[in-house]
Amino acid sequence: MGTDESFIGTINLIRLHSFYYDEETGWYYTGSRYYDSNKNEFLKGAVKLQPPSLNDVLKNKESVITPFADVQLIMQIQNCQTTRLNDNNFGKPITYSSSWYNNLSDIELLSRLLYGENTFNAGDQYAVAWVLINRKNANSSEFGGSTYKGVATKSGAFEPITGGENGTENARVPNTSSNQWNTAVWSACTLMYTSSTSDYNSLIPKAPGISNQLFFVGLPYFLSGTISQDKTPSGTGLRYKMGSNYINIKNVVIVFDTTTSFQNPSKKDAILSHSNLDNSAKRLRHNIFFNLDN
Repeated sequence: MGTDESFIGTINLIRLHSFYYDEETGWYYTGSRYYDSNKNEFLKGAVKLQPPSLNDVLKNKESVITPFADVQLIMQIQNCQTTRLNDNNFGKPITYSSSWYNNLSDIELLSRLLYGENTFNAGDQYAVAWVLINRKNANSSEFGGSTYKGVATKSGAFEPITGGENGTENARVPNTSSNQWNTAVWSACTLMYTSSTSDYNSLIPKAPGISNQLFFVGLPYFLSGTISQDKTPSGTGLRYKMGSNYINIKNVVIVFDTTTSFQNPSKKDAILSHSNLDNSAKRLRHNIFFNLDN
């Protein structure tokens, strides 16, 4: 690098990381999203291995600014993701047993969990990551304690990890060439490389309404008989069956993508009639996130 103070490499050290500079916008592409060095801010968007469409970024420019995350942290996470995606042993098929996950690293355990919970919808997958964050931060024996491994392997908590042979199949045999696997690995690396909520807010997109939820289940399962409308409870008007009791729920969110969701449906029929959820094939692609109102 030159010593001339007017040399761009001296003025803006971000070029040391070989980020792509877009002359039209003045933004840098970091390998995961665009960065505006003048405002010290990143442009929000799903993490991709290839640059997002510049037209898409420009179109949403005013509404997509998120808090700054340290550049060195982003590079660590990017390197973590790239290393794992290039490792043929990472994500390889595992034959079912009750202890099939015991020898996995924490990053691989979380990658398989996130992928197994939704193999279709990246926005929903990110929301699952937020449930993991919220449960870890709760530091409760109910949720598996204060480590991600404890939370992920809590008996009965996450079907892709502690479920039976069929329930764990997607986690045990992930499609490692899919975008959803890439997303899962990115989120897992993020969870392992930082414990800062500010970093999480920058690097793990939240669909509208996703905040402090501690619970989620597959939407088809939720609709199959686990809700009751015999009485009108407070909040959303929905109840979730836990054991033999129906419990009021709140902060209900069904995620469509990283920018759109269905929040606090008033009743079961509102879910079934929604244009994004009005047949079984559509509903199969979603979980439903909530908190207990008790």
